[in-house]
Amino acid sequence: MSTETDLAFFFSAEQLEIAATLDRLLSERWPLENRRADLHPPRLWRDLAELGILGLPFPEAAGGLGGGPLDMVLVTETLGRHLAASPYVASTAVVSTLIGAADPALTGPLMSAASSCAVALDLSDPHSCGATYKQSGGGFVIDGSCVALFGPADAELVLVPARPAPTSVNAGPARVFLLSASRDASRIGKARTLDGLSSHLTLAGVPVERSACVGGECDATARIAAATDLMLLGYAAEAVGLGKALLQRTVDYVKVRKQFGVTVGSFQAIQHRLVEMFTAIEIASAQVQSTAAQFQHATEARRRGLAIATKMFADEAGRNIAREAVQLHGGMGLTSELDVGDFFKRLLTIRMIDGGRKAQKSSLLHLRNVSGPVHSSQWRGAETLL
Repeated sequence: MSTETDLAFFFSAEQLEIAATLDRLLSERWPLENRRADLHPPRLWRDLAELGILGLPFPEAAGGLGGGPLDMVLVTETLGRHLAASPYVASTAVVSTLIGAADPALTGPLMSAASSCAVALDLSDPHSCGATYKQSGGGFVIDGSCVALFGPADAELVLVPARPAPTSVNAGPARVFLLSASRDASRIGKARTLDGLSSHLTLAGVPVERSACVGGECDATARIAAATDLMLLGYAAEAVGLGKALLQRTVDYVKVRKQFGVTVGSFQAIQHRLVEMFTAIEIASAQVQSTAAQFQHATEARRRGLAIATKMFADEAGRNIAREAVQLHGGMGLTSELDVGDFFKRLLTIRMIDGGRKAQKSSLLHLRNVSGPVHSSQWRGAETLL
């Protein structure tokens, strides 16, 4: 019996049409100059719902479109090209992964933008969670400090993965709890970060009923790990979109900027730098697309390694392209007259969202040590970055 699986590495015509439709929506109705004060206004989120983008990652049984990681990557890259910094991955794909068997009563309002959900995850280590729980009567009590929260700052719902407290008498499996931000507001503290789309969550003895445990009573460790890897992949795809936008802006600029009576783009040295930018972003894009295709079929260890390595590739490509874009635009590259600086800042935020290069290297080296030679092939590309 063959164990081989046919993987769809390339986008279908339907997927490309969805991306083209989203591209037109963002270009015509939400240009960046109209969003500088708020990169992701609420009305844009409702427009995504009307287009069906919010329902793309949810299963068909829950009223969604049943899309996979490739669909998520294509949408997120398009959002990145328009600097539509949004909680799309956290509030759709990651939510769908964490809740397991989809509940239409929960997913319906999320897909229609009638409700919003944020997710608490530790991107540097999916097995730490950051929050703990202990049984109390017929329910649970959740505690946690400085837990990373991804999603809208004003989200009505919060999904919190948690592990049993070390002092818990009746220890159980890892669970995912659904909290109401309004009901539990007195025991939930949020510290908004610079990008406005992530926060630090503090849980001070939040009591929850047993029904708040989503996805059933089974161990949620696998779901939490998959959701964490999906977040890393989503940020890598956004970085690729940002890099492509910066490359296009730089090419357009050197075609019209003149020096010594000729356009800067006619200089061979400038052309070489543009080619290097193009090569870097295309390699990162291929890496993201390849990882998305393998995501649902890889073992947990291999998927984790691919997610971290892909994020590293995207971060490195984004850093190089942002640096070149600023330099080739000259002194005005970081001024408010151009939007190059806006893309640059977003790339820097994405680069540090999971702890930066030092944390990534540590995770990869640890995973390589525990995985052994069976998974050695997944490190061939990443070893150049270690």
